[in-house]
Amino acid sequence: MRIDRKIANPVRWHWLIGETLVVVIGVLVALGIEQAWSDRQDRELELAYLKRIHAAVLRDIDFVDDFSRRSTTLKMDALDAVGPVVRGFEPLPKDVETFLSNVSLGAIGGVSPTYFVRRSTFEDLISTGNLRLISDADLRNAIVLYYSVYEIQHKRIVERLTEYPAFVHGIVPAELRNDLNLAAFKSFNFDRAIEKVMSDEFQTLLNREYNLGLFMRREQARFLSSAKEFLQQLEAQIEQLDFD
Repeated sequence: MRIDRKIANPVRWHWLIGETLVVVIGVLVALGIEQAWSDRQDRELELAYLKRIHAAVLRDIDFVDDFSRRSTTLKMDALDAVGPVVRGFEPLPKDVETFLSNVSLGAIGGVSPTYFVRRSTFEDLISTGNLRLISDADLRNAIVLYYSVYEIQHKRIVERLTEYPAFVHGIVPAELRNDLNLAAFKSFNFDRAIEKVMSDEFQTLLNREYNLGLFMRREQARFLSSAKEFLQQLEAQIEQLDFD
């Protein structure tokens, strides 16, 4: 009987070790599967976030490009037409309607600058802590930089706003700036408008508004350049995640 027990003990230990290994391996496999599933979900969520940001940046670029080509160009062309007359280098043109229309158009983009960058996805990433899901550290930094740099650019433009729009709105019916005619000045006093436009006060405001326009044009060009580079980074990571 003693010999049987001595033989049985090693068998029992081997069996226990085998069972333990099976359990441990099973747990490790389960944890590995769970981790792989969690990682897969994280990558899918990352991809969804990146696609949303990509779509938003495309809209941002379209908006700024259109505003720069249309509104900012219209603003600067109008100020270029008005400037020589106000500064005394050219006489008041016979086409006074067009001249005063340009005075009004010079105020474009200076009343309330549009906060055009769409931030909802970025704010979601920050508030939920999901920014950590962006697996590429350089891209993660680029996302933060894109929105923080625009904050700075927007603030710098706001700080340079002038009183030109308010001044012009006091003498020109701005809501008619695209279809201005002398009849529209009946309630605004045509002679007073010309007198105000030819004043030293207006010339100072014109110069400041012109500088603002130049600054806006430069910042818009810088934004478009950096935004397009950022877009390429997004597309590279999106392509990689889609491939995986």
